[in-house]
Amino acid sequence: MKDILHTMPHLQLETKVNQDYKTVFAGFDRKLFDVLLPNFPPVKVLEFDGQRVDGRVGIEMNLFLFKIVWIVRIVSITESLDEIEFVDEGVELPSFLRYWKHRHIVRHNGVSTTIIDDITFYSPYRVLDWLLYPIFWLQFFMRRPIYERFFS
Repeated sequence: MKDILHTMPHLQLETKVNQDYKTVFAGFDRKLFDVLLPNFPPVKVLEFDGQRVDGRVGIEMNLFLFKIVWIVRIVSITESLDEIEFVDEGVELPSFLRYWKHRHIVRHNGVSTTIIDDITFYSPYRVLDWLLYPIFWLQFFMRRPIYERFFS
């Protein structure tokens, strides 16, 4: 398993916002989740248990000819003096994914907060990993202006 972990695609994007980190963490709720959903493909929220260990978040993406269900479970929430992190992992993933782990890190930086999306994933095929990488990178890059507006 260790060798697999070293070859998994990993992406990390950071966004600075002008809010207290505890306020930002508390803002990771259904309202923010709905704002973060992509406009395409159409997405239906199947479940949203909120920020709690064992909480589940599930969506169904409508790709017209077929639908894709994606369900994650929050496996941990940790807090330190200057950071709160919650981690979700894939429970039911689309067929093009075998593994998904998303660390949401909310870090205090003096007068601002940094939101870090730290994602590790892999698919059934190494070449597909690298095709998915720019798609996931773009999807999470597009969150940056949403975070900035939402937490302004």
